[in-house]
Amino acid sequence: GRDQKIEEYKQYLRNLGQAGIYYTTYAHMGNGIWSSGRARSDVQQADAAVDQRRAELADKRGVVEHDVRTALLDLNVALEQVKVAESNRQLALSTLKQSQDRFATGVTTSVEVVQSQESLVSAELDYINGLFSLNVGRINLARATGQAETSVPNLFN
Repeated sequence: GRDQKIEEYKQYLRNLGQAGIYYTTYAHMGNGIWSSGRARSDVQQADAAVDQRRAELADKRGVVEHDVRTALLDLNVALEQVKVAESNRQLALSTLKQSQDRFATGVTTSVEVVQSQESLVSAELDYINGLFSLNVGRINLARATGQAETSVPNLFN
């Protein structure tokens, strides 16, 4: 390779000297403009990679912040949904009680009682769906904050 060629050239120069042929030599260092440009290019490439990683980090932080905010909003909505469903459940229960009392005194028919029972069942389903949404909101918040492994098992106890 390269070393072999250098040795051949040195031997050629020695042979010229032994033959009585005068010559001049010239030496050149290989750290000229090419290597400095290459080093500068390497530094610029490394700086670009660092900048790209910083941008990726900022993007990840933005995604995490968005996930946490969304999870908090969803949790608050679910909490309000449970409150409203509980209120509707109490109202349906009260209405059923009144319908049963009116039926017992003969003021109304059993149709009103059945309708009140249907309203109570619907309110109960809304309440159950609200609790489900609330638990999903809690799980999403735990996931978004990185606490899913510790928080989620406690939800099922």
